[in-house]
Amino acid sequence: MPQEFVGDSGAREAIARLRAEAYLEKLCLDVERLTPPPDPRHLFVQWLPSQYVVAYLSALQNNDGTAVRCLPPNPRRIKALANLVSRWLPKVERISSLSSEDRLRGLLIIAYVYQFHSELFQRWQYNPEFFTYMSSWAARSWSDRDLNAHGWPEYFTSLNLPEVIERDADESAPVPRFRTVSNYPDPYSSTTFWVAPLISRASMNEQEMELIMDAVIGAAEHDE
Repeated sequence: MPQEFVGDSGAREAIARLRAEAYLEKLCLDVERLTPPPDPRHLFVQWLPSQYVVAYLSALQNNDGTAVRCLPPNPRRIKALANLVSRWLPKVERISSLSSEDRLRGLLIIAYVYQFHSELFQRWQYNPEFFTYMSSWAARSWSDRDLNAHGWPEYFTSLNLPEVIERDADESAPVPRFRTVSNYPDPYSSTTFWVAPLISRASMNEQEMELIMDAVIGAAEHDE
């Protein structure tokens, strides 16, 4: 026999809401998560125009040949990012004052922030100097990660960095040495700012990034 709601309308609405929430929770628990790819770069370039595959693989590697781990290890998010980068690639080819590697790296940084962190992108688009501020946050030290000694705003502290920069323990060295340390990020988290390592490795300034921003965003607004 079908169950009947009893009591006033408020009680009926509360019961219906609880049942709906329980049903949604069950659906979410039954979702099978995709296995994180071991090297997101190779999945990313599969969805790019073929002429950019080799160049992007090179742009996303360190000097020692290892991969810069700067992409979300989530196939759906990688595909969405690759689609956006593919649309914008022809627009940055006209920037002759930047090397091919800088164009590709800068474009990926902009596309990533645009696609996944609109609250940061809006500030950046409005004020190009925001890129320098964001770069400083992306390179913060291990101790600053815990203590927030710099007093970073909430739109940064609500995010997690995939890795942090730590000073080498050997204080006798004449020149301070630094190394990157994993922050053990959750591969499924939407609050991880995955592109941070690329921002640090690229070492691009706000004027260079503004050239790319104007090329892709300015052209997109004109098309609309």
